[in-house]
Amino acid sequence: MTTYKVEKLTQIISELHTGISGVDAVVLETYEGLVLASTLPTSLEEEIIAAVSSNTQSVVNRAVREIKHGKNHNTLIINSDG
Repeated sequence: MTTYKVEKLTQIISELHTGISGVDAVVLETYEGLVLASTLPTSLEEEIIAAVSSNTQSVVNRAVREIKHGKNHNTLIINSDG
C-alpha cells in the first residue's frame, strides 16, 4: 500500500475516532488480521487487537454459515469501558 493511502486511511479513522462520542480507538485491518491503520498508541496494541478481532470475525462467519443466514457483512465489538 502506498504511503499516500496509509496517510489517507489514518486521517479517516482519526476523524471517526474523534468524531464519534465513546469511541476510544479505531483499528482498520485485513481479514487476515494485518493492521492497515490505527489510532492506538503502540503497534503492539494494534497487533493484539487485530489478532483478536480477526479470530472473532472467523468465529462469527462460521456461526453465520452454520445457521444458514447468508453472509456476515461486519462485526462490531462494544464493551462496557469503550
